[in-house]
Amino acid sequence: MVAFDSSRYYLEYRDKEETTRWAAHSSVVGGVLLHNVRELKDDSRATKWVFLRTLTPNPSTLLLSVVKDDDLKKLSEPDAHREIRRRVNDEPLYKLWRTCART
Repeated sequence: MVAFDSSRYYLEYRDKEETTRWAAHSSVVGGVLLHNVRELKDDSRATKWVFLRTLTPNPSTLLLSVVKDDDLKKLSEPDAHREIRRRVNDEPLYKLWRTCART
């Protein structure tokens, strides 16, 4: 992760042979730090922003979880943001995406 400016970040995620690149910025939602991330592709307009939560249960582990959009799809964007804010501490709101371990 590299800071792009004071509020935005550039990330690279390497998984075996594949490297994906992401743009991110952080915001506090309902008292919880969430990261708004979007994969950078040739046509980045085709990718959507998702909320990502990071947890460090111990010094060598990073858990990356995305906000599940199943319940949010039917809501308008402002209503979806209100629902995320309301449920930000509700574990079923999230789906574990990756577990990263320091080696």
